[in-house]
Amino acid sequence: MQILPDGSKSDVDFSEILNAIQEMAKDVNILFDELEAVNSPCKDDDSLLHPGNLTSTSDDASRLEAGGETVPEKNKSNGLYFRDGKCRIDYILVYRKSNPQTEKREVFERNIRAEGLQMEKESSVINSDIIFVKLHAPWEVLGRYAEQMNVRMPFRVDKQISRFRRWLPKKPMRLDKETLPDLEENDCYTAPFSQQRIHHFIIHNKDTFFNNATRSRIVHHILQRIKYEEGKNKIGLNRLLTNGSYEAAFPLHEGSYRSKNSIRTHGAENHRHLLYECWASWGVWYKYQPLDLVRRYFGEKIGLYFAWLGWYTGMLFPAAFIGLFVFLYGVITLDHCQVSERHCFICKCLYRSLLFPATVFLEFWKRRRAVIAYDWDLIDWEEEEEEIRPQFEAKYSKKERMNPISGKPEPYQAFADKCSRLIVSASGIFFMV
Repeated sequence: MQILPDGSKSDVDFSEILNAIQEMAKDVNILFDELEAVNSPCKDDDSLLHPGNLTSTSDDASRLEAGGETVPEKNKSNGLYFRDGKCRIDYILVYRKSNPQTEKREVFERNIRAEGLQMEKESSVINSDIIFVKLHAPWEVLGRYAEQMNVRMPFRVDKQISRFRRWLPKKPMRLDKETLPDLEENDCYTAPFSQQRIHHFIIHNKDTFFNNATRSRIVHHILQRIKYEEGKNKIGLNRLLTNGSYEAAFPLHEGSYRSKNSIRTHGAENHRHLLYECWASWGVWYKYQPLDLVRRYFGEKIGLYFAWLGWYTGMLFPAAFIGLFVFLYGVITLDHCQVSERHCFICKCLYRSLLFPATVFLEFWKRRRAVIAYDWDLIDWEEEEEEIRPQFEAKYSKKERMNPISGKPEPYQAFADKCSRLIVSASGIFFMV
């Protein structure tokens, strides 16, 4: 008996199950299957990422009965999940068993479990002295901290009238969104996540509601606020990395960026593979950037950087054409200018004309940035995303007062403490002057 994604039941022959397992085993890239990590919350069907894969049609023969291979069993070998194949790895901590900072790590990891994060340790295959600590944030932890961090999530699809841009996809610089529909996100209304209003948000699957970048960001936020010793300043992962308690800390990629199959016939293995083929490859240097996908994979800050870089590069083309024309004209007329051999005129300040293109670039970039900020819901980003430093929060956590703007309690620094610091800083500045 097999349960299909639509909830219906159908009888499956045991031989068909074995054939399906053999077909999946033949594909090496199945090790990096990232269907669980597909994070398009505005789309009802995440199978757009794998249009030609067996997993798209029946959800990995979705829940095979005893004797068949289930999704968790497949995930065990791809390195992106815990040993049970169900819990996705959101963050990795690395340390050496020979490191003497054992007590600090034990306290830190005990507090990690107290925050609700799940943990699993595994030794390195190459060096048994290296230990990897795999962290997973369950739904309850993600929801609690997403509300604290004011993470904006979609709650309704924005059904807009299509703009008059039908001719743009036909241009050679545009990426083919019909063949690769996962390049752009659907327009959605968003709001800061709230557990009390969770029924208003578009949640098709709790495992994929928060994308991988958001999950890693939440876990990183938690790790920066966990204590490893008694004391006001004994807090945060960064200090443990500095004193050598941990060798490294990082989130994981979604899988391999290469595939033996064509992306246009078999689809992308994951978002990393899609970015490599449609953005980071030399063959698409003339194409526009898939900024929505860059933002979804790397976050808003890196997405805005590449948006600015693309806009800056595009605005350099007119100046480059003019400069090339002037250079060629000078080379052609170099042997025919007899006046320059007898007279040397004082050159005018021609470079002042560059002030006008620079001003035009700045003003047009402001317009472009406003459009991106509206599409990505970043208009009020500074006010909503501003966070208190973990060290400040730990030092003044016992002194709280109500924020008159947000109406929430926050750590408060007394005026006497603040005044003494200002006096010391001002004295140092005046001494330097």
